Amino acid sequence: MFGVKAVLGVGGSTLFSSLLIVAIWLLCGLLVRVSFVDAFGRALERTITSLIPGYASYRAVAEEKVAHKTKILPYASALLKQGDFLRPAFVVDEDNDGNFVVFLPDIPETNHGQVLVARANTVRLMPSLTANELDSFLKKMGKGLLSECVIDKKVA
Repeated sequence: MFGVKAVLGVGGSTLFSSLLIVAIWLLCGLLVRVSFVDAFGRALERTITSLIPGYASYRAVAEEKVAHKTKILPYASALLKQGDFLRPAFVVDEDNDGNFVVFLPDIPETNHGQVLVARANTVRLMPSLTANELDSFLKKMGKGLLSECVIDKKVA
């Protein structure tokens, strides 16, 4: 190819192919910076999000793992008494009368769940457990939660 049989023992076609691949990589890197290609990528992602259930949450989890960043949850950890059992919850807000707005997360997808308004006598705050720690226990289906919080025999 081009009259080059070998350069330092490497065949001319192999050398040409390698340089062509590097040039394609550089070109793709430059195209990503162009707004048209970026807009196409966003449109494609919106389409994928509408067609694949749960894609957005899995994408967020993957981005969090790749970036090695942990989102600090601005809530307090609590246990909500419902019938004869206690349910892990995040305290979102509290009023002057001691009533709470609590978020009851689904497990293991803790960013989905229910919001309830609860009376103070049904909520037990757990100041020794941060919201991020509670979130990590819930993502593991509650494994290790009992070792972190001591449950009293008499809870409201």
